[in-house]
Formats: sequence, C-alpha cells, structure tokens
Amino acid sequence: MQQLQLDARIRAALQTDDRIRFALSYGSLTQGNGDAFSDVEYYAFTEQEMEVVPWLAQMLDGSEFQILHQVVNEFGTPNITVSGLIRIELHVANVAEMGAVLHWPNEHIHPEKMLVKDRDGQLLALLRELAARPGLNPAQEAQQIFDRALNWLVFGWNVLRRGERVRALELLRWLQVALLRLARLAHGQTAHWLNPYRLAEQELSPAVMQRYAALTDGLDQLERCYRAAWAWLEELAHTLGLYLAPDFRRELTVTLAE
Repeated sequence: MQQLQLDARIRAALQTDDRIRFALSYGSLTQGNGDAFSDVEYYAFTEQEMEVVPWLAQMLDGSEFQILHQVVNEFGTPNITVSGLIRIELHVANVAEMGAVLHWPNEHIHPEKMLVKDRDGQLLALLRELAARPGLNPAQEAQQIFDRALNWLVFGWNVLRRGERVRALELLRWLQVALLRLARLAHGQTAHWLNPYRLAEQELSPAVMQRYAALTDGLDQLERCYRAAWAWLEELAHTLGLYLAPDFRRELTVTLAE
C-alpha cells in the first residue's frame, strides 16, 4: 500500500529534522483501518519557522511521489496531493501550543501508534493522558442532538416553503448528520460518533442505510426528504426515549403534511 511507504518516508523526515521537537500522526493509519484511499496526516511542533510545502517538496524529492496539487485549506492547514491522489496534511504549531492535544476528542487515540517524535517524553505523556480520559457518552448527547435536529427541520422546511430550494438542500445536511448519529445510538454502533459517516455502510444495517438514502434526493424531492426526516426523527425519539413537546409534535405533523 502506497500510504505505508509514504508514511514511513514522512516519519523519517520528521524524526531527522532538528527543528522539530515533537511530532505525531493521526487518522485511519494510526487507527488500524487505513487503506489505499486513506490520507496521511501529521502534527509537528517546533520553536522555529517552518514552511510546510517546501519542506514536503524537499522530503519527496527523489521519491516516486510527485506533488500534483497544493493548497492551504479552510482551517489554515497546508494540504498537498501526490501521485496516486494521496492527500498529505501537515499541521505545524509552536511547541508552546502542544498542550492543546489534551483538548482533542479522545475517540480512537492510540498513543504508541500516533507518536512519531518525542524529545523528552512530553508528547507521549499527553497522548496517554488523553487516551485515559473517560470516553464520549453518546447517550448523554442524544436529547441535545434531537432538539437541534428539530430546530434544523423547522428552519429548512420554512426555507423550502419560501421557495429557496438550494438553501433548503444545504440545511438538510444538518438533519442528515443528526439522524445518522441518533441511528447509530439506537443500533449500538457508536464507534464512529464524531464522524458518523465514517464506515457507515459497514457498521449500519441495510435497513438503516435505506432510511438514510431517503434523505438524499435532489432539489425536486426535498419535500419528501424533509417528511422522511421527520418520520425517522419521531421513530428514533420513541426508541431512545427522547422528549418532544406534544403541541410541537402536532404542529410539525400538520405542517409537514400540507
């Protein structure tokens, strides 16, 4: 798998660059489910200025990997795409910011697999502390997710009734992600809670995926999508014991049936 060759090359370069004091890898390769379509992703911590794209270009010089595209993404992180359409994402931060690792979600944290470079043991200690923290509790989030989904349902439906179909399609995405999380909770498949789309086809039943597919039609089917979302929300509320005010339920039922 090309990703493993590329990962080994990047790890070696991070380890030998004296400017970099600490470095880690994250993503599917460190979680044990990487494949031929995976990204390779890293954080490097330094006290010196470091231009990421030139560093990556020098690191790849003489290798089988050619840089095909480069960009700074919406979050300020340099991304490049190399031969084989493999994405490389490299965050570079000051060593003083390394403590922010403890604020990361502790889903799929494997300290030894993630660690690339650690001058004095500080980074490994932070990763181990993060991994040891109590995990996410999806059940505690269910009511809030449900309430937010209802809010998006009303927002999107009103926009759709106004005739803004493109905008209503965009708002439907918030319902889709909420319903996928609630469905994962109802079916005991919360391993990928932060990104409920991840491995959904493998982890969720065909029946659940069929319900999800009913939310994904085009602009001319939005009324049906919103009604399908409302029906599924009602069912999941009953399954998960979530509260829905009776008057709100009645008005939603009547309005979406019009």
